[in-house]
Amino acid sequence: MTNLTVFEAERNLIGGIICAGSSADARDLVTPDCISEPFLRKAYEAIIVVEDSGQPVTPVSVADAIGADVKADAELLESMAITGAFVQDYARKLAKLNKRVRIAAAGKELQVIAKKRGDLDAELDSFVGRLADLSRNASHQDAVGVGSAMIDAVSAAQEATEGVATGYPDLDSILGKLRKGQSIVLAARPGIGKSALAMNIAANVIREKVAVVFSLEMSARELTYRVIASEANCDGARMIRGRMSPAEWSHIMDVCNRVQPMFERLRVVDRSALTPAMVRGHLRRESLRHEIGLVVVDYMQLMASGHKRESQNVEVSQISRAMKNMARDFDVPILSLSQLSRGIETRSDQRPKLSDLRDSGAIEQDADVVLFIHRPDNSDSAQIIVAKQRNGPQGVCNLNWNGRSMKFESRQG
Repeated sequence: MTNLTVFEAERNLIGGIICAGSSADARDLVTPDCISEPFLRKAYEAIIVVEDSGQPVTPVSVADAIGADVKADAELLESMAITGAFVQDYARKLAKLNKRVRIAAAGKELQVIAKKRGDLDAELDSFVGRLADLSRNASHQDAVGVGSAMIDAVSAAQEATEGVATGYPDLDSILGKLRKGQSIVLAARPGIGKSALAMNIAANVIREKVAVVFSLEMSARELTYRVIASEANCDGARMIRGRMSPAEWSHIMDVCNRVQPMFERLRVVDRSALTPAMVRGHLRRESLRHEIGLVVVDYMQLMASGHKRESQNVEVSQISRAMKNMARDFDVPILSLSQLSRGIETRSDQRPKLSDLRDSGAIEQDADVVLFIHRPDNSDSAQIIVAKQRNGPQGVCNLNWNGRSMKFESRQG
């Protein structure tokens, strides 16, 4: 086995599958692009087509799916048939060889990046993200018996009580706090307070852990203005314009001096162009330095998937899936902000529904939790609607909106 050439391993894999009548031992390890010999790659693609259509895998059915010279191809495939006992071994060998080829190609790509002029950090973040995907996707994971997973499941349930609090007790009582690995979507109409609520939650998280905020719409300075207004309970609009009295400035400086050490744990990445690969690169670096309690992405529809753009729907679907994968990979809650479709503005009842999520049904599908902000008639009375919770109840948390300090506040009594 160890002395086989790549061609021999590819040929034996196809021959073993033909003999076994199934590619089950290879599908999780080998994709068609792992096979270099053109005919054998076509044969593997044809095997997948035949199996997925429910037909038996035979030399004739595979040759027919290839669609060239059926008789000659069937005879060639039949001559290749060998015992199917080692299909998984051949698949593992090819997967390792393909991984080495892709790593070598990545090395060459890194040399090209080093010679480029332009945004080196963005190129590097994207490269590191793809390299991490290569490492993750190449690993093979067998099925796990539920019995052996029971203790882990109970431990995870116990850890759920130690999730990060939002700072709003009524909301936490519905959610059971924000838990590791969750993909949480927060959506509302423009100007209702998505960014403000996300920053209010982040400000509570950083009392104990680091929160990383990816802001595609506002600069770090704009977010800082909001934080100061919220913490100092002052008029944010007047502060930004410099129209504060000496006493008010003194109060603001006192608050800043008091909270500055805590707010060092609020990490902001403000980029107008951001892809999931870049987010992954930033999180990888931050996670090496700090324990991350929360990630905020503001907001999904402004991101680019980093792949060839087909449509806005497909683009947002890819981003939504990437956020879910990152939440699991980094074992942190990711709070992704999202727009609502403009159709909600034409309804008499503007209370948000799951169908109002803009651009993609994948947002609802991928999210573990979907939250809506509803402020009837843009009033100061706000409802945080838990419209979806994969492992918990739906519900409504009533808050007050303080537009002066751009802060949501729990109601008294």
